[in-house]
Amino acid sequence: MQVKVEMQTITAKVTLAEIDESKARQTLRAGDTLESLVHHEIKELGQHVLGCTVTYRLPPNARPIPGATEDPNDPLAVTFRKFYKFMVRL
Repeated sequence: MQVKVEMQTITAKVTLAEIDESKARQTLRAGDTLESLVHHEIKELGQHVLGCTVTYRLPPNARPIPGATEDPNDPLAVTFRKFYKFMVRL
């Protein structure tokens, strides 16, 4: 499983966290959770987007989810993204 958290503004895109559980040799089982706290100093006014991307593998006996994979060579790899938009004002 891989998790990437990014903050994007009108002028910049910054990676706040990258977690790669496959390198840590850990596996999350069904019902398990993963928590991570990120910090970022807001230096710019205007629209901000916090983007979270998660990639994980389905069990070998699972049916692939149509349209959920970005790698045609690995239909069991699933990616989903969530975006949280917010405005920073004075």
